[in-house]
Amino acid sequence: MPYVDGFVAAVPNANRDAYQAHAASMAVLFREFGALRVVETWGHDVPEGKVTSFPLAVQRAGDETVVFSWVEWPSKEVRDAGWQAMMQDPEVWGLGTVLDLAKLSGEDRARFDALELGIATLTPAELGVTLSEPHPSWMVKLEEDWTERYGVAQ
Repeated sequence: MPYVDGFVAAVPNANRDAYQAHAASMAVLFREFGALRVVETWGHDVPEGKVTSFPLAVQRAGDETVVFSWVEWPSKEVRDAGWQAMMQDPEVWGLGTVLDLAKLSGEDRARFDALELGIATLTPAELGVTLSEPHPSWMVKLEEDWTERYGVAQ
């Protein structure tokens, strides 16, 4: 039975070209990892709801448009394997922040740098070199050992 992942987001109108370029590159990856098709839509005539709607769900601002996309997979099993393979691929994940900090204005970069990280958050300098995520098979062993030791895994 086919399986579908759906995504809804608010995208600033000024970023439409960048969003579409990103979506196109992600579509290639999804298909590479087993998806049958990827559909991207740019909102047109998306009604405002009083109780629920896409604009309310994504807290759309006045200068944003609601986008909705979906990825169709042959089955949930193919989808799960595809996502797992993408998560393991260092070309896809593990690149740190999605922001290109060099492209931020001086004012925005200063605001970004001034964010309160909290006691549990390390700075990028303190984090040091980023390591690849462990292979998902390790999670099975970790969960088994955790359950054996503490009685619950979730």
